[in-house]
This record gives sequence, C-alpha cells and structure tokens, in this order.
Amino acid sequence: MDYIDVHAHGFPEAYLRQLAATYPTEVQVEEASGATPMVTRWSKAPLPSWDIGRHLEEMDRDGVEVEILSAPPVYSHLDTHTAGFCRLLNDFQAEVVRAAPGRFRSFIHLPVHDVAVSLQELSRWRGRAEVAGVLFGSNMGGMYPGDVSLLPI
Repeated sequence: MDYIDVHAHGFPEAYLRQLAATYPTEVQVEEASGATPMVTRWSKAPLPSWDIGRHLEEMDRDGVEVEILSAPPVYSHLDTHTAGFCRLLNDFQAEVVRAAPGRFRSFIHLPVHDVAVSLQELSRWRGRAEVAGVLFGSNMGGMYPGDVSLLPI
C-alpha cells in the first residue's frame, strides 16, 4: 500500500539561514560536514536542510507515494518578517512539486496577522496545481483558527 503523508516538512537552506539571521537567540545553524546536511536547531529541535534526492529515497523506502509539504515554524512569530518567510516557503515548495511531479504537493503559508497580504498571497497561488491547500496551525503566534479576524482569509 502506498501512503500519502500530509505532515511533511521541507526547509530550504536559504529559509533556515534567514531564520537564524532574524531570530539568532532561537535558531542556530550547524554547518554540513561530509554527507551530513546542514541542520538548524529551532528551540533545540533539529530542522535539516532539504535534499530532494535523500527525501525521495526515504519516501520510496517507507512506501510514501505523495507528501504534502509544510513548514509550521513560520507561525511561531507573526511580525514584519512573516510575509517574506511565507513567500520564500511557498515558492520553494512549488519548485519541489515541479521538480518531482506526482510526488509532492504544497500547503501554502500565509502571514495570517496581515489579512491584506494574506489575500494577495492566496490570489498568487489560487488555481495552481502545486497547491493542495492552506496551512493553518493550531496556534499561529497567538492566533487560533477560530479567530474571527481570520474569516476574510
């Protein structure tokens, strides 16, 4: 039986480095050595940088046919950097989907604290085959999915 993984994280190296530069007290980069990919630690939890070849090998090994990519740590802070991080992740995930058609889809990320920018990002991705939906975390920087301010989104 082949599986669909709806909780797959993909972190491009540029995103991880930008996180570390923006939030240095919370995010630390451990440079790659040999065959080990670069790893970033967010509050001590490892976030390995993306390697599509390694990822596809792991999916094949585990019988995963399709993964839906997301990156929930973008929602730990809702600030002036969030929209840029969302765009970076959305663009990266779309590139991954295009690089391995049929193996990946994407949950897009929105700067939920800024409704106007969220609606622009939704418009940018509306109708695109790479997108399977929108990610709403259970807690997005203190905002919760039932928050009425999210209704326009």
